[in-house]
Amino acid sequence: MIAFFISFFLLFQTCNKDFYEICEIKRTGEINIIYAKKENRLYKFISFETNSSRKKGKKIKKGRKYKLLKESIFNIKINDNGKIIVLENHINIDCIIVKNINICKEYDVGINDVYMSENLQGLYYIK
Repeated sequence: MIAFFISFFLLFQTCNKDFYEICEIKRTGEINIIYAKKENRLYKFISFETNSSRKKGKKIKKGRKYKLLKESIFNIKINDNGKIIVLENHINIDCIIVKNINICKEYDVGINDVYMSENLQGLYYIK
């Protein structure tokens, strides 16, 4: 019986590694800055307010865990006559201005990138 519980616990821990725990939510105009923790590492996400986001998902809450699909906002792709150039691989970008708001990496707290998630719309989680 103990072996069953240990197996279940290990399976739960493995599955739980895909989830990010929401630590802090900041609203800045039309942009939400969401800090989340995964495996003792801090991540920074941004999401945009939309009129339709409230109809589709469930509002995220501090302290809850969500499976977020992440893509760097600094992974900028440019199509140069059929050749895709990824700027992240060529220059060091620490900040980007989005809707007149500076969105920056925060090296002092271990945030080396800023992400967007296709399953975050505004403050709502879309499965």
